[in-house]
Formats: sequence, C-alpha cells, structure tokens
Amino acid sequence: MLSHLSLLHSLVLSWLERIGARTLAVPSELALMEATVKGEQAEMRSWAWEQDFFHYIRLSYFRSKQRVEMLNLTLYPRIEYEIPMFATDFVIVGDRLRIGLIDAMPLLDTAEYQAHWVTPFAPLYAKSKALAVQYERKLDWSFRYLSPHACMATQLELNQLPALFELWEAYFSLYWQLLNNTPQHTSADFQSLVQHWQQDYNTSHLAVEHDRNPLMHYFGTELGKRYHEEFLFRL
Repeated sequence: MLSHLSLLHSLVLSWLERIGARTLAVPSELALMEATVKGEQAEMRSWAWEQDFFHYIRLSYFRSKQRVEMLNLTLYPRIEYEIPMFATDFVIVGDRLRIGLIDAMPLLDTAEYQAHWVTPFAPLYAKSKALAVQYERKLDWSFRYLSPHACMATQLELNQLPALFELWEAYFSLYWQLLNNTPQHTSADFQSLVQHWQQDYNTSHLAVEHDRNPLMHYFGTELGKRYHEEFLFRL
C-alpha cells in the first residue's frame, strides 16, 4: 500500500494523545473497510475520540495499492465553546498532492472573534502560498465554511510533503494555543447557534459526498452511505 501520508498520520495521532483525546467506539465494519476493485486493493481505517473541548474527533486514512491515498481529520468542538472546527483533508493521486486542506473554520464574524480566531493564521497562510499552488475555491461550502487563511495546497510533488506536514503541525499547534482557557457559554441561544452550524456543515457535506464520493467506487453504495451517515457526517 502507498504510505506517503504515514508521517502526517503519525503527527495527528501524536497530537491527539498529547491533548488527552479519549477513544470512542467505531463499528467494526466502518473501522476497517477493505476492497479489491479491478485488481486494485484498497483499505480505509477510521478512528474517533472525544476530549474536554470536543464532543467528536474523527480520523480516516485511505490507501489503495496503486494510485490514491487520503487522510481526513475533523474536530467538532463542544457546543458551549466558540472554538472553530478544525479540518484536515489530504488527497494524493498518482505522483502529486491533489488536495492539502488545513483550516480552523470560524464560527462567528464579529471583529473580536476574527481578531482572535482568524487573523493569527495569516502568517501560516502566507507560508502555504509560498510552499505550494493554492487551488481555487469553487464549491459553495469553500466560501461558507472555510476561513480566508485556509491552506488549500495542490500540485505539490511528493518529496515536498514533509514541509507541508510541518505546516499542518504549525496550524494545529496555533489552534491548540488559541483555544486554551476558552470560556464556556451557558446561553441556550449560543449553544443552539453552535449546534446548528455543525449540523449545517454535516448536512451540506453529506449531500455532496453522497453524490460524488469516490469511496463508493471501492466499497459500494450501501457501506459508503453508512460510512458517511454514521461516521463521517453523523447528525
């Protein structure tokens, strides 16, 4: 199996251990999915955790024998916090990076919130532009959810991936630094706002994934939909 993303996978697991993430159960048929399509072997492993600041953290790592490798990590903050969701989505096809997304997706658009949760990522975004071509935002979700400082790397050669992994760690380290000592909100209206934002994110992405997700090519429609609905974008 390809293993270009194994270093990033190790970095993610190391950080989750460092922040005290606690393992959540994943159904066995979703935790390990294997298939052979036209002689191409593929597998996807998935894990989930919770943590004091997060009610759901999910990680998936897909590898095929020949051409495709993907890693996806998303952290869903508990609804009493104004913490952005943190998203990581890496896709390698053939000998190049197709997608290298890293972002803390802002929840509010107030000046105070933007100053705390958006502006600090600007220097890292500048580094991402110097490191790799940035792909164009086209789909609606890329404007609705992503911050203006999201790393959206593409067309990177495989020997340059370690530098991008270092950038991922810098993004996540800053994210963790900013969320520490975040106050809790007891307001039902605020918690409803956060819950709605996360549900909207899941619902909109679920519709897109059902329509075009390449994983169904490997694992079939039935299991693919279960994976989307019960693990990836559970409501």
